[in-house]
Amino acid sequence: MIIRKYKKGDEVGILKLDRLVEEHVWNRRNLRNWFWKFNKKKRSMKSIVYVCEKNNKIIATFAILPIKWKIYNQELKASHSIAMIVHPDYQNKGLIKFVADKVIQKAKSKKFEFVYGYPNQKAYDLHKYFFGYEDAFDQNLYFKKLKKEINKKNFKGFNLIETKFFSKSHDKLWQDIKNEYPIILKRSSEFLNWRYAERPDHRYYIFTLYYNKKNIGYMVSKIYKEKKILRGHIIDIFVSQKDLRYFRYLIDSANNFFIKKKCHEITMWLNGSKKLQKSLILKDFKIKSYRKMICKFDLNNKDYKNILNPKSWYFTMGDTFEIY
Repeated sequence: MIIRKYKKGDEVGILKLDRLVEEHVWNRRNLRNWFWKFNKKKRSMKSIVYVCEKNNKIIATFAILPIKWKIYNQELKASHSIAMIVHPDYQNKGLIKFVADKVIQKAKSKKFEFVYGYPNQKAYDLHKYFFGYEDAFDQNLYFKKLKKEINKKNFKGFNLIETKFFSKSHDKLWQDIKNEYPIILKRSSEFLNWRYAERPDHRYYIFTLYYNKKNIGYMVSKIYKEKKILRGHIIDIFVSQKDLRYFRYLIDSANNFFIKKKCHEITMWLNGSKKLQKSLILKDFKIKSYRKMICKFDLNNKDYKNILNPKSWYFTMGDTFEIY
């Protein structure tokens, strides 16, 4: 067996491996997705991907995706660990730890401050007990059954426009309200365009909210079908917490948009804002389930664990890159 860095051509073997173990057949990875996610040349930081090869076949892989985060008043290099895949014949033998160790070692050399992830239950145990990850918080899944359109006549001066790309006005929005969220992924227009507008294998609906012609927020939505259920995701939402009308308007707009698209329900993640979470409950959302968000904090001997308050960590579906 050989453990080595990714090289051009490995993506074909990685996807073949993925097909053997995939859990979500309704949301398959493909080559376009792989190159968009891991091999985007214009991204400022390159992904780290390692594989284990035996007899010229890839039998395991692990990767991390670099992302910039704002932690209070600091901008840090963080990363999202994704795509931990092991061939069924080699599972439960400790092989993936050797691959993951190479990835983490490389992340340390690149001066990443921490790594986070949302593993399934089997991978959760591996991350916790073999890779040194720790629980950060429980990510609640908010759910709402769609019934009828909501009348928005009381929101004078608001205008929601579907847009294809994020612009400089979104950069200004980020600068204006970022400090309302102590811990948050950096939502620059460059990142948002890569994450949503340029993704090749899924369509995202990008909506920008204006109040008296000023950009005051945005929302990103996605629609997919799982068996007989047509589901609407609110993938990302970013708006000031100082005037909750902004948030309520976006949520009501999502409700009406998904009804027009004949969706049966809405789901979304929202962590790190009591005000916004309370507004969701008042809008008839319920917490349906939760998923563990985990972190490896000590990549460069800096202990961020004590400052990463779970209640202060703003997180939406778009801040993870596995499924959504």
